[in-house]
Amino acid sequence: MSNQLTGINKLFRVKFWAATMLNKNDVLIQITAFFWLVQKLLSWKLWVTERTIPIVPCFDLLENTPGFIHWFLLGASIFLLLYLLIWPNEKSLQIVLIILEIASCTLDQNRWQPWEYQYLFILFIVVINKNKQVLPVFLFVMACIYFYSGFYKFNSHFLPQIWDKMILKDFLKLDKNIRHISVLYYSGFIIPIVELLGGLGLMIKKYRKATALLLIGMHSIILIILGPWGLQYNQIIWPWNVAMIIFLLYIIYHESSIPFKWVILFNGWNKLVFISWLVLPILCIWGWWDNFLSANVYSGSTPNIFICVNDSSKLKFPSGYYLKNETPKICAGKITISLQKWAMAEINVPVIPQLRVYKKIEADFLKKHPNVGAVFVYVY
Repeated sequence: MSNQLTGINKLFRVKFWAATMLNKNDVLIQITAFFWLVQKLLSWKLWVTERTIPIVPCFDLLENTPGFIHWFLLGASIFLLLYLLIWPNEKSLQIVLIILEIASCTLDQNRWQPWEYQYLFILFIVVINKNKQVLPVFLFVMACIYFYSGFYKFNSHFLPQIWDKMILKDFLKLDKNIRHISVLYYSGFIIPIVELLGGLGLMIKKYRKATALLLIGMHSIILIILGPWGLQYNQIIWPWNVAMIIFLLYIIYHESSIPFKWVILFNGWNKLVFISWLVLPILCIWGWWDNFLSANVYSGSTPNIFICVNDSSKLKFPSGYYLKNETPKICAGKITISLQKWAMAEINVPVIPQLRVYKKIEADFLKKHPNVGAVFVYVY
């Protein structure tokens, strides 16, 4: 017995010694694991079945998956993230976590949130690359996120929906006459310009540090606008913005040791990273790839859905799910439920803005609530 205890003590001493000798890739795993864990806990209802927002599996045959499997996958994910937070260089556990996360997201498409997709790929990059190749490929993914996020904001909906309504009206409380001054109104395009050029700047060694500092400033402003001292909106992306700031600081710190060469992206499994982050997001233009997987967020161009009901007394929904005179034209005076407001109130994340997901939720809602006179209105 004493020999076993001695062996266990030696094992833990080795583990803790290894934890003090972390390389830069281990630190990247720790940063990712920490914020991944925080966002998992904030959105825990997303990962289980005990909720009113319907489960939307990737395949119909998974619709009746028992609830305990969802709970098991959540529990295993939390355990592995905690483990990697302390001992990040366990390659076998990194692979297990990737497999479990893909399995969990297959059980519900709404789990393919932008941050989930990003963290999953960071872990994948560490697994498939040798030490010196991790940072350049990670840098490439970060650059693609900013580039496409800016690219998809260049549309006719961004200024009225995001810049004018959310920032000028709701956050800055500016009068409508002031908001519609041309210079002020069109200055909103500075945001996508900064993001798009930020993505390009990260790829150019000469401008990398300055670009990262500019993007850190942008994330700080986003936190002020959406965070607890601003609009208090979409809580799940608060830690994500902090994570992006730390990722950028991490890039600045290791800036001199990032030998980026495009050829790295065509070696082995890195081809999948190249296709997933540079090629597939282009297909979002034609609706052939998901908005959230293409960094098409806060662009104002994604479809939305509202539920108009005649009799809300037959729905056991909290009052916070209903809109109060915010969109009177959509439901013509009927009681209005915003699907995204419902989702954020219950599972703390938005529903994936894809028509196939909306249609599944509509079918499930009508099946469960046949007598409320519900009509689904799609807004583009």
